[in-house]
Amino acid sequence: KSKPNNPEKMKTFPMKSNNMNRLLSHTIALVLMTVSTTTIAQHKRDSLQNQTVTVVKSYTPTVRDADKISVNPPPDPEADFTKIPQTYTPLDIEAVSTYMAEKGKLVRPSVKTTRLDNIPGYLELGVGNEKAFRLKTFYDHNLQNGLNAGGSLSFFSLGNTRYDSLRLNAFSDFNVEIFARKKTDVSRWSVKAGYEANRSAYRDTLTPLQVLKTPFTNHGIGLQTEGTFYENFFRSVEVRYRYLSAYTGYEHSVKLGSGLLFPLAGFDIETKLSAASSNGNAETGYSNWQAGIQPAFRYERERFLFKLGFKLFYQNRTDINDAVLFYPDVAVEYNMIPEMLTLYLRYEGGIKTRSYNELLNDNRYIAPVKALKPTSTPYHFKGGFKGAIGTRMNFNLSLGMVQEKNRPLLILTNRPEGLTLTPVYDDLDYFYFKTHLSYVANEHFETKLKFDYYQYTLQTQPKAWNSEDYKVSWLLRFNIGKFDGRSNLYYIGPRYDLWNGNTVKTGETVDVNLAMGYKLLQGLYIYAEANNLLNRRDWLYYQYPVHGLHILAGVVYSFK
Repeated sequence: KSKPNNPEKMKTFPMKSNNMNRLLSHTIALVLMTVSTTTIAQHKRDSLQNQTVTVVKSYTPTVRDADKISVNPPPDPEADFTKIPQTYTPLDIEAVSTYMAEKGKLVRPSVKTTRLDNIPGYLELGVGNEKAFRLKTFYDHNLQNGLNAGGSLSFFSLGNTRYDSLRLNAFSDFNVEIFARKKTDVSRWSVKAGYEANRSAYRDTLTPLQVLKTPFTNHGIGLQTEGTFYENFFRSVEVRYRYLSAYTGYEHSVKLGSGLLFPLAGFDIETKLSAASSNGNAETGYSNWQAGIQPAFRYERERFLFKLGFKLFYQNRTDINDAVLFYPDVAVEYNMIPEMLTLYLRYEGGIKTRSYNELLNDNRYIAPVKALKPTSTPYHFKGGFKGAIGTRMNFNLSLGMVQEKNRPLLILTNRPEGLTLTPVYDDLDYFYFKTHLSYVANEHFETKLKFDYYQYTLQTQPKAWNSEDYKVSWLLRFNIGKFDGRSNLYYIGPRYDLWNGNTVKTGETVDVNLAMGYKLLQGLYIYAEANNLLNRRDWLYYQYPVHGLHILAGVVYSFK
């Protein structure tokens, strides 16, 4: 006989069945969610897998790579090595590039100073002998999304110096600027607008003076915008405008430029477009403008670079014979010893539009000129070796040959407004030899040495007036704890000038400068500068001696 059914078991069995069904349904749902999630994730990744990347070997940057990687950010202008501010002389040193590869990362070693590094806002006051006074202020505000805006103001004045009972070379400079910068992962933009006023009192005759007279006063307004792009064929754009009001006239100058890059089958086609103009009425009216295109084929491999292109310009002037100008643009580089020795050769030419504003930037003693002629360079051939010794020393040895047409040479002229320098034009050929060396140690010490030698052959003039045959520039910069300092030395060979139809010779020029600073408190920095440390009475130009020993001391306060 069958056993009677157990009531309790009859009640619990359906419960177990329901639990099993619920567990089975949960398991199926979990599996479906997992499959759907995987499918969705795979679907999202599929949109990115539209190309095949084959890794041949890992990338290790080299010294040569620093010149070709466009995404490497430009150096901070405050970290550049420039001459200690001393506006009584326009001499300056060109810093040697210190790009170096270290631990797989491209860096630019530089000695950090406590004075102005990474200070977004500061105020500087300085005073010195010969009625020297300096005022500077700077402010850089970080807004958001990579946007910065700010401005700067500077004023520097220096009294006259005495030489053979003459009083010479008093001047003052005033500059104010506002700017905005935008930085993203794919582009950089900068916009600047500024105003400057320069006032100089030159000697007016060769007789002793009681009072300096005939000031040269210039006012300038400048606008500039630049853009750099990384992820499309349009790589750069530049627009510059400058208005200059001189004591005898005015001038407008404009420069436009852009760069394009088209990658194609393992090589690049790069093209530069440019236009420039200058017009004014300094004594007489003048108007020069030009436009050019510079296409080039660029082929680059790990140890070899070849560039083949040309420059084509059209110029519009009233005193020219050739309106269309053609120049070569060829370059070859071969990395003989990786990261240590590179051989380079280059053959190129070009044209440079002249403006009175440009001449004043090169030399503040130049008077307004009646005619400005662009300088044409039919060829410039140079070659040499560059590289590194170890991880901290760089070198660059170059030899070049150049031909220039309408090169401005400066001669002393006794004009109604006083003794000034006036450009005369000539065609000349010259060759040069240059040696650049630099050494950087752990961001605490850097020294740079530069030697340049020139040999000129002129078409009509007997001498390359006020052009040196050789010059030596040496820079030292260091940072030890709260102390930092800079030192510059310049040794310039003899030059020649034309005065009243006679050739006069100036002796060598030696200029030694020193600056020392100390971080006294957080946000407070004191410094002292000594220019022309040897107190030499050299001729910067004939009848224009430099200031003697000039000492200036000041304080920098960081208010942000």
